Amino acid sequence: TVIIDPWIQTPAFASNLDCVWECEKDGAGNVYLIGGTNPMQLKKYNSTGVLQWTYNTPYDTTAWLGTFAVDNVGNSYVTQGSAAQIVKVSPAGAVLWNNTNPFPTMILTEFWSLAFNCDQTKLIIGGTGGSYIPPYPYIYEINMANGNVVSSVKVAGAKSLGSEVRAIAPSGNGRYYFLTHDSIGYINQAFSSCPYSSSAGPRTNNSYTLSYKCENFRYDNAGIAAIKANTSFVYTHWGDRLDKRSLATGAIVASVAIPSGGFNGGAVQNSGIDIDNCGNVYVGSTNAVVKYDGNTLTQLAIYPTTYIVYDIVINSNGDIVACGSTGNSSIPIRSGYIESISTGTCMPMTQVCCDASICSQNNFCINDLPTTLQTTSAGGAWSGTGISNLGVFDPAMAGIGTHIIKYTLPCGSDSITATVHSCYTISVCITSGSLTALGGNGNYLWTSSTTSINCASCPNGICSGFVCNGVVVPTWTASGTTVLAPASNVFPIMVKDVISNITFTFSTLASIPLCTTTSIHEIDKENNTILIYPNPNNGEFSINYSFIQQGQELVLIDMLGREVKQIKLENNKGIKNINVSDLSNGIYSYKVQSKKETLFVGRINVIK
Repeated sequence: TVIIDPWIQTPAFASNLDCVWECEKDGAGNVYLIGGTNPMQLKKYNSTGVLQWTYNTPYDTTAWLGTFAVDNVGNSYVTQGSAAQIVKVSPAGAVLWNNTNPFPTMILTEFWSLAFNCDQTKLIIGGTGGSYIPPYPYIYEINMANGNVVSSVKVAGAKSLGSEVRAIAPSGNGRYYFLTHDSIGYINQAFSSCPYSSSAGPRTNNSYTLSYKCENFRYDNAGIAAIKANTSFVYTHWGDRLDKRSLATGAIVASVAIPSGGFNGGAVQNSGIDIDNCGNVYVGSTNAVVKYDGNTLTQLAIYPTTYIVYDIVINSNGDIVACGSTGNSSIPIRSGYIESISTGTCMPMTQVCCDASICSQNNFCINDLPTTLQTTSAGGAWSGTGISNLGVFDPAMAGIGTHIIKYTLPCGSDSITATVHSCYTISVCITSGSLTALGGNGNYLWTSSTTSINCASCPNGICSGFVCNGVVVPTWTASGTTVLAPASNVFPIMVKDVISNITFTFSTLASIPLCTTTSIHEIDKENNTILIYPNPNNGEFSINYSFIQQGQELVLIDMLGREVKQIKLENNKGIKNINVSDLSNGIYSYKVQSKKETLFVGRINVIK
């Protein structure tokens, strides 16, 4: 047994802001930090706290300082926050490459937080991107051989100064979890190779409402060490509160106050979070490192410090490495510290790479052909309605409705919600100055193709060139099955079924037919024919049918997916008068089916 005494150092930086911003470790137990401002410096200490070397980064207060990460070998990756730059430094302190323009095609690229994937084969950076201020929140994958951006994911559709990615961490379930000022979410580690729903998971309000400068201890803006995940939960640090959250949704499932933790004016006063392989969670406070049981959030221990903690990491020997500074960003003279705290804790958390993500679309039409769902890892087992052992999903076999499709590997699983819609052509008619949409799935969005500029989100509501160009918006929008017809000067108009994404466009008001009670809905398929009329109707309609085979029935389904009527269609040819006046007004899906197959699907609009 080798016992290494705890140690503490006060690094001397080449500036009066003598602060340690972040600390990391390598696989051999060496400790690294970044600190100071003119320039920001990278320092390496061995496992006993002896300084090995100092590297002066090319970044200082002429720009906004960034962040850093260290791999198990001891290579350090250090960034300038804005405008984005990145340098790689060897375990011996030599520059391996220095990339001053990692993403030439993106103007407003910023690098605020770094993390590796589960086996350190990928380096990812959370920040911003775009062409106008304010920028979009972005996550980047970096080529570790030269610093170039090789892939990127925009993690929100809206531009906002409250949407920058300021904290990010990997998880063993194949995801990266991230925090912006106002939200929490995840993306798939497969990045652009997983373009459907699994690549951009739920992004929900984080309840923190961090200000643009989300902390009060760094010089200018920066990332914060505020998120960590294992295979059970994702944990977030809000200065004075630790939150345990669901891996699936990011929702808070439990919280606990951090002793002497600070949050004020939208900025955290302290930071730092890590998890050991026993599931214990460690967070930094204004005067200590606090240890919690990761399941119950029971406080297990507290380790006092003489400074405010900004970052912590569990070293390879189980000790805690903590770093930070006295004072805050408004105090000119400050003292930085880094120390190793001997706690007899468990070893650092290890993550086994397990990416069972399903990378396929999850919205289908009932008449779509069977499709093979895509995954990021082969060799798993499929389960769910309408899915074969080979991963082939058949919408017709699954039927109209919502279905859970699961893919399972020995190390874990992923699932998607596959929704099958009826999906047939949309049409529009007019009566008494109102437009009515027919067909689709009953969830309609109406928009004009003429547009205007909305400056409401700009400073003082004024569009001002590079600072804020405003947002292009349709001149006219509406939603619902029946809407008031707009003025003639906003045409052409498009109506879209939001669920199936089917659209119908018409150019003039005069081109829209009148709605009549004798509107006929006719479908022909392989010599099987049905005519349903009138549609819309007042609860009474007829179906004129001709089938090759007998034994068909008409099934009506409400918007909740419940079968509310089953009507037998005698013989293989005839006219059936149907009364559904006992049903509520609304749009109902129908399907004409036998025991072997579904021939037709569509919608009936009941307006009494």
